[in-house]
Amino acid sequence: MEDTAVHPSDTGIKGQGDGRRAQFATGQIKSAPVRRSKTTDMKLLVFAAVLAVAAAAPSELPYERDIVEILRQNIDHNDDQSYQHSFESENGISVSESGEPEDDDSYSVSGQFSYTAPDGVTYTVVYSAGEQGFQAQGDHLPTPVPTQYPTPEVSEEEEEEDEEEEEQEEGEPQYERVIVGYRSRYN
Repeated sequence: MEDTAVHPSDTGIKGQGDGRRAQFATGQIKSAPVRRSKTTDMKLLVFAAVLAVAAAAPSELPYERDIVEILRQNIDHNDDQSYQHSFESENGISVSESGEPEDDDSYSVSGQFSYTAPDGVTYTVVYSAGEQGFQAQGDHLPTPVPTQYPTPEVSEEEEEEDEEEEEQEEGEPQYERVIVGYRSRYN
């Protein structure tokens, strides 16, 4: 009978002899050593670096806000549902507004505000809001495009012809168009 024992050098595992295998087989060694690949180590390193950068990020805003003092403030609410309010701050912002009810559902409001831009120029806007909507005016605001364009002059003869046609139509009875026998196709 031939000897079937394998010598440790024949297994291709270097540095591990018969003693280590015997310990593993008898349960003295609980598990084989865990080997991580180089890519796993690199991924772990990159994750740790990203986590460190996120933890080191500043938690506050990069600028400080100055506390601006209110120099003047006035708020008036009247019995007739009208109001006035205004304020002025030390950084050059000023606001004033007044409003009064037009009817049960709407107000007519007018006012103005001004502020100093970072370039040092003071801008002022005067506004009103009511039946015509919100309308603002200021030197720095663009001018609106006219919505109604001028029409060419109509000759007097054309105006007279139009008036004559209207007079003739006024004497004629007006008929409404009636659809008889209409049936909805959705019923």
